[in-house]
Amino acid sequence: MLRMFAAVAGLLVCTSLAHTQVPDCKQANPIFRETGCCTRSPANANELQRRINDCTKFLSLAGTSKVDQSIAYLVRGRGYALMGQLERAFADFDKAVELDPRSVHAYLSRGREYQTKRQFDRAMADFHKAIELNPSSEVAFRVRGSLHYSMSQFHQAIADYDRAIELDPHSAQA
Repeated sequence: MLRMFAAVAGLLVCTSLAHTQVPDCKQANPIFRETGCCTRSPANANELQRRINDCTKFLSLAGTSKVDQSIAYLVRGRGYALMGQLERAFADFDKAVELDPRSVHAYLSRGREYQTKRQFDRAMADFHKAIELNPSSEVAFRVRGSLHYSMSQFHQAIADYDRAIELDPHSAQA
């Protein structure tokens, strides 16, 4: 019974990871919207490449804050990850963390890619850091639960999924 619950919970988390949101771009620098770096989710590879190009253009602008630059690196890194360019994705996630060490989204994004590469220790470190930075993050507990599930640590996975549900009982993903 425990294995069945863990399998269903793991499937729900894994299918929802692609829909996890990046930081709220509406609150970010208006230049994001002007360059197109932080617009709706890309629908296809051409839009995804355009998003990457727009973020690169944004990063070349002078006078942007470290937090805004971190968001641009994060968004571009997510684009690279979706395009399968993992070295570039990791470089951007690392830069996002360097520029804004309090960015929960940067740690979660990098951790998910570590999990994909089966570098579970690194993924766990990033997920722990995300939870340390925001212990009220339903997403952080959910993705850490998926990591525990990947590692066949079903009791820990259930504990994290339970905590995610406590934090957001209305979340369809939890």
